[in-house]
Amino acid sequence: MERWRTGCGAGLVLGGVVTSAFGWRWVFALQALAAVIIALAAVRCLPLGTQRHSRRLDLTGAGALVTAIILIVLSADMASRRGGGLTASVLISAAVASGYLWWRRGRRHSGDAVLLDRSLLKVRGLRTAAVVASAFYFCVTGSLFLLPLYLQQVRGMSPASSGLAILPVSLAVAAAALLSGRLMKTRGLRPLLASGLLLTAGGVLLWCTARAHSPYLGVVLVGLIVTGIGQGLAFPAITATGLRDVPDQTHGTASALTTTALQIGSGIGPTVLAGIAQPLGSAGHATLSLPGHHLAYAAAAGLLLLIGLPVTARRNKIVH
Repeated sequence: MERWRTGCGAGLVLGGVVTSAFGWRWVFALQALAAVIIALAAVRCLPLGTQRHSRRLDLTGAGALVTAIILIVLSADMASRRGGGLTASVLISAAVASGYLWWRRGRRHSGDAVLLDRSLLKVRGLRTAAVVASAFYFCVTGSLFLLPLYLQQVRGMSPASSGLAILPVSLAVAAAALLSGRLMKTRGLRPLLASGLLLTAGGVLLWCTARAHSPYLGVVLVGLIVTGIGQGLAFPAITATGLRDVPDQTHGTASALTTTALQIGSGIGPTVLAGIAQPLGSAGHATLSLPGHHLAYAAAAGLLLLIGLPVTARRNKIVH
């Protein structure tokens, strides 16, 4: 999964290059093309596997669960827009209804295979991992979405230059990930996770001190390195926490649940933080001002500390 973080950082770099060369619309077009190519390659190259049971997948319950997740992300997007409160309320109500349908389907003994076994949600370690992953990637993805905008709109960098400027975070993640496995064995999960969360939030908070003419080699670069080290330490600990107390045969589903939680945080983070920064933007709302960036960074780091550290502390009481 550390490769996922490195790939995410590489995406920021490539996105800046593509935007400078062809325009921002091509970023989405190339992602759609890549998804199609990967899907076709998977169908052609991956083994079919073996069928372990004859039960059918509960398509209604699966569809309800997926719909609920999509509606939650859309409602956050609408809530961050001016005048979007009513639409957000409708969407979140529909998400609750879809989630309730999935919950009811899970209680039926129809013999169909469910997409997510509800009993896994009773595992405290898995719930801890899901909550921390959501807050963690809300902070990480949201702040890394805003930082290139700061470099472009405040510092005057091009999209390609701002994308390349983010590259050190991927290098820091890769370097810290090489040590995380060893530290996890010698220091334990809880210290590694707490340290990763503190470093990640601390690196983002450093950007609150960036000024319009602050040198890149100052707080911007230091923040990238610090938060990258925090990510490289925290993410393996989050994954291990989610798998620690679940049966071996459910590791795949538990890992998917944690990954889905972090994707929800990743989807909500940029739009919510941009919405927080927007009221302090310049006239016409075409750009975000420096105080707007500072407020969003503080909100991202604050949410991670307020949610991640208490949940981690409660987990420690149970483990030890």
